[in-house]
Amino acid sequence: MLRRPIQSPQLLHIEPMTNARLVIDAISKAYGSVKALSELSFSMDSGGILAIVGENGAGKTTLLQILSGMITPTSGRVLIDGDDMSLSPLSTKKTVGFVPDRQQFFAGLTVWEHLSFTASTYRVSDFENLANGLLRDFGLDDKKHELTDSLSLGMRQKLSVICCYLYDPALLLFDEPFSGLDQKGIATLTDSIRQRAAQGCVVVISSHMLGLVEKLATRVLFMQRGVGRIMKADSLTIEDGGHPVQQMSLEQMLLAGTDKNA
Repeated sequence: MLRRPIQSPQLLHIEPMTNARLVIDAISKAYGSVKALSELSFSMDSGGILAIVGENGAGKTTLLQILSGMITPTSGRVLIDGDDMSLSPLSTKKTVGFVPDRQQFFAGLTVWEHLSFTASTYRVSDFENLANGLLRDFGLDDKKHELTDSLSLGMRQKLSVICCYLYDPALLLFDEPFSGLDQKGIATLTDSIRQRAAQGCVVVISSHMLGLVEKLATRVLFMQRGVGRIMKADSLTIEDGGHPVQQMSLEQMLLAGTDKNA
């Protein structure tokens, strides 16, 4: 267990006017007397990939649910391309794609019917070629007419991703996206995330597979008890006597932070 102090990361302060694609401005969330998030602020530019790291109960899922519009913060605001989610919830939510850790599909619908429904909901015209291409990319083209109830966990995960990609959201949220995927599926997903970011999408990933997200992330949000610190992914260091002595992995950072606050 690491016991040396962690270098304090520089917090990102939100200016009143910003060109960032995603802005989290002093977000707090309380459940009675329990604070799940406390005055969390950061921003992400187009093409940024953010890894959320923290213990169970640190507030990671709460943050993802707020960003997706599933729950509302107690205070603070979320801006996507300058639009406040609380002021224009319907239009803002249409710019967000959320892949949860547990996929829920409509019983009795096939893979293709889910894609058709998603395209209709988000008004994606002439979606057939795009949908067929995504099914091929993720190895589901032979499952097109099968019921989602018959799919394996990994296949359901892939379908959830495809449904999000279909309408090209500005913000992509992933909660444990690699669960149930084999090595080929993981490689396909990681490549697709890089491609989406290269096209200007902001990607936020919460995963316990730290080695994978470490290779993807451009920023890291380290969360402890609802408080977040954000830093560049390539600036994680351990200090000894005030001097950085060792590059730090996400796993080392999480273990060191946990030990420090035990």
